[in-house]
Amino acid sequence: MNKAYTICLNCGKVQVRTDILENLNDTYIILDKKIKCPKCSKSTKHAATKNIKTLSKKINKENKRDRQILNLIGR
Repeated sequence: MNKAYTICLNCGKVQVRTDILENLNDTYIILDKKIKCPKCSKSTKHAATKNIKTLSKKINKENKRDRQILNLIGR
């Protein structure tokens, strides 16, 4: 099974998921469906990536969405 890391765009909770069927590369994608976050208990949008450590190194700090994801990972 492929595992993916999902990041809640509301609170920053990182989860390991095996039910993500998207083709992931070293950057992230914003998932189309909303997933219920166990930490903030809301159905929110999530970003998914294959590897959190390489994502934080390759992220573009000039882009507003990328800075938001980087701040959420750093919490």
